Amino acid sequence: MKHLLALAILVSSVLVEGAHAQQECWLLGRFGRIWLVEDYQTSSPILTEFPTQFLEGVEGSQLGIEVDPDTGDIFVLFSNESFPDDPNSYIVRYDRATGAPTLELTIPEPFLTGLARRWDGNWYTIHNDDFHFTPHELWLLDAQTGAQTTQVLEQGVSSINFQPLAIEANGNVLMNFPSLGLRTIDPISGNVFTEKSPQQTGDLIFYAADQGGDLWGAGVVGLMYRLDSTTGEWIEHFDPSAQTSYLFDIAFRFGPNGQGYASLCDGQANSTGEVGTLELLGNAVAANNQLELISRDLPANVFGYYLLSNQVGSLPVGEGTLCLGQPLYRYSNSVLVSSAEGTVRFSLNLGQLASGLPALPGDTYHFQLWHRDTTGGMGTSNLSSAVSVTFE
Repeated sequence: MKHLLALAILVSSVLVEGAHAQQECWLLGRFGRIWLVEDYQTSSPILTEFPTQFLEGVEGSQLGIEVDPDTGDIFVLFSNESFPDDPNSYIVRYDRATGAPTLELTIPEPFLTGLARRWDGNWYTIHNDDFHFTPHELWLLDAQTGAQTTQVLEQGVSSINFQPLAIEANGNVLMNFPSLGLRTIDPISGNVFTEKSPQQTGDLIFYAADQGGDLWGAGVVGLMYRLDSTTGEWIEHFDPSAQTSYLFDIAFRFGPNGQGYASLCDGQANSTGEVGTLELLGNAVAANNQLELISRDLPANVFGYYLLSNQVGSLPVGEGTLCLGQPLYRYSNSVLVSSAEGTVRFSLNLGQLASGLPALPGDTYHFQLWHRDTTGGMGTSNLSSAVSVTFE
């Protein structure tokens, strides 16, 4: 144990020096070994092994890796690929400085593969129960409870087995479908709207997007490739297999998805018994003008519109709480109607955000959905959770 601790301190001194680097690449290798890759964009990267320790009570194979964008702590998914002795899966957090493990989340389901962290701290993973011959599903895991929500996928997609996933720069989900190649999937509608299978080199099944939005892929044997967005070809960069042996996942720290986003407040339960949520899809780069507001768990077929402000407040409104302060702006000219599934989505025009003024780097705005509702058979209103965005 003394030797392990000494190794942890020695290696952590190397890792902490790069803790605030703008770009970090992490690889999950054979037997759960974790590697930090310096200079990953070159043909001669430097791999430093990150020390991890055993956590009693956690079983399964290490099948997914992610990085906390703020602390640099490492998250690893433990799950079972075959009939499990343990019916649970686990997400374990490893302290950046020491490698000490703590149990972050217990998921009461086995057969999970791949791990991708959303801007709000919740997790995407894939439920792949091949043992019972069930279709693979994209799951969204609540970071607090482990409860899963099966994401709606385009008809026919969910019946096809697919491989580990990544979050693209604008918040869309990337998944690899055997024999079909890589697909971009809108996580809100479930539509497959981009095919990214150009001249796929070898058997690439693990993917991640870096800070600049470049897509990286690797096969089980470990070769790392970058997708050239101009030519559509996978360019080989380096072979880490001498140290990692097989690869099981890739992660980048400070991925662009969700940078600048923060939850402002939770909503109150509406007539469905659920709390209406507000999510963001896109990125906070003002000049890109690529940001959508999406709300879920609403009553079906009700009217509503989005509110925004650069101030915080707390005021009871109908059956909910308005978390925005004055001055308050309303997208009342864009009255929306929730779908039969209780969802609403709205594309922002960042060139004309509040009072017709553009969003500028450094500006912080707060958003919330006001919507019609009923209680006890009487008409009322409610509000979703609220989200803040600091634009770049």
